[in-house]
Formats: sequence, C-alpha cells, structure tokens
Amino acid sequence: MNQEELFNRRRLRSSYASVIISISLMLYLSGLFLFMVINTNKLIEKLTENIGITVVLKEGVKEGDLNFFLKKLHLRPYTKEIIYTSKEQAAAEMTEDLGESFIDFIGYNPLPSSFELKVLSDYSNRDSLAVITKELTAYNFVYSVSAQYDMVDNLNKTKTRVSVIMLSLNVFLLILIVVIINNTIKLAVYANRYLIKTMQMIGATCSFIRKPYLVRGLMQGFVGATFAVLFLSLTIFAVVSHYPDVEILLSLSQYVLVLLFVYALGILVSFFTSLFAVNKYLKIRTKILY
Repeated sequence: MNQEELFNRRRLRSSYASVIISISLMLYLSGLFLFMVINTNKLIEKLTENIGITVVLKEGVKEGDLNFFLKKLHLRPYTKEIIYTSKEQAAAEMTEDLGESFIDFIGYNPLPSSFELKVLSDYSNRDSLAVITKELTAYNFVYSVSAQYDMVDNLNKTKTRVSVIMLSLNVFLLILIVVIINNTIKLAVYANRYLIKTMQMIGATCSFIRKPYLVRGLMQGFVGATFAVLFLSLTIFAVVSHYPDVEILLSLSQYVLVLLFVYALGILVSFFTSLFAVNKYLKIRTKILY
C-alpha cells in the first residue's frame, strides 16, 4: 500500500468518524431537549392535579349517606383522589398547630367535616371546575364548595407559555440538526465526487453508485443514534443518582417513544441527505465538476 492510498484511507476513516460524532451530538441534544419538554409539561400537570376542590359538609350528615356519596364520587371520571377530614381530625390538626387544645377553651368543636377533591389534569381548568362545583353544591348536605380558579388559570397559562417556547426552541434545534448533519454528510460525499463521476462515465448505473452511499448513510445514522441514546440514558441515570430530588415524570412508553424518535431522526436525515448529495454529483456535468 503506497503513501497516497494510506492517506486516503485515513482521511476516509476520519470523515466517517466526524459524521458519526456530529450525528450523535446533534441527536443527543435533540433527545435531551425533548425529554425536558415532556417532563416540564408533566410537572405542571402534576401541580395542577395537586390543587383540589375543598368541600365543607354540614353538621349531622349520616355516615351511610356520606360513605355512599364518597364512593359515588370516586367513580366520577374527573376524580383522582379524595382526602376526607373528619371533625375530630380537623380539631387534632389545629390543636397540633396551635400547641394547645382550643376545645378545652371554648368548650366544643366548631370545625366541620370536609374533604378535598383532587381532579385529573384534563379537568384542571376553569370551565370543568365550575361544572364539578355546581354538581357538588346540588347535594343538600354540602355546606360550601371552593375551587382555586386563579391558581389553576395561572398554571395552565404557564404550561402554555412554556410549551410554546420550548417547542419553538426544539423546532429550531431540529432545523439546526438537519442542516449540520446535511452539511457534514455532503462534505463526506464531496470527497468522493470524482469517484462517483468516474464510475458513471465507465457505465455504472445510478442505482449501483447510490447503493453503498445510502447503506453508509443508514449505518451512520443508526450508529450515531445508538451513541446518542446511550448518552441520553447515562445522563438521566446520572441526574437521578446524584440529584434524587429531581423527579423524572416520563412513563416507560414516553421514554421509549423519545428513543425511537432519536433513531428515526438520525436514520431518516442521514439516508435522505446521502441520497440528495449523491444525486447532485450524478446529475452535475463533468465539465463543471472538473
């Protein structure tokens, strides 16, 4: 093997490595950002579900009627959780907060029984809460119903703003990724432009010339995506291990979908970029090339 062939092989290996590194880095950033978008939305949804509707009950409610009512309420499609507080529990909590028994001072327990209804995120909006409130007030043993409309509105507005901003940034990042991968693969194909044209001039068909470059593009996209997925998994594991207070709210199915998105993005962009780059030099006139 002469020095020129050795140099060309080294340059080719360096070109392949730079393409895979670029693809891995870009896909890693895209996957990481997508994780952040989904996790942020999940966090806001979780916060809205923690804002409950407070229902205060009248005195003298029969235990059987109350149990039937709570069981019925558990079956409603909007119910996530019901936290019931009896008169005695409310008095015990207030005594603990005050540090002394207020019942001994006033002679009776004035606190009513109540419960907090936590609704699912799909129902955490002003219109749905208004309908639920109206439904609860229809019961004759319900004294009052109060919902934190302003807080729910603020969280929903925050979720909308965050989603729009982060999705806009993600779209910009995706465009940047496509451009960078496109330019990187084009440069790699550009190094073989004379070989492509020479093969065409000696009678090789376009499909025969394209095939190795398309296979290489698929492999580069797959390998780059694999490295990106590996780094993403290690990053999430490191964050959870070193910062246990940071809550990862993605479900397993969402995690798998993000990883599949990374693979699909890497493979498709690499394949079509290789296709367009090879076609460019197949169509270009020989005089312009030289």
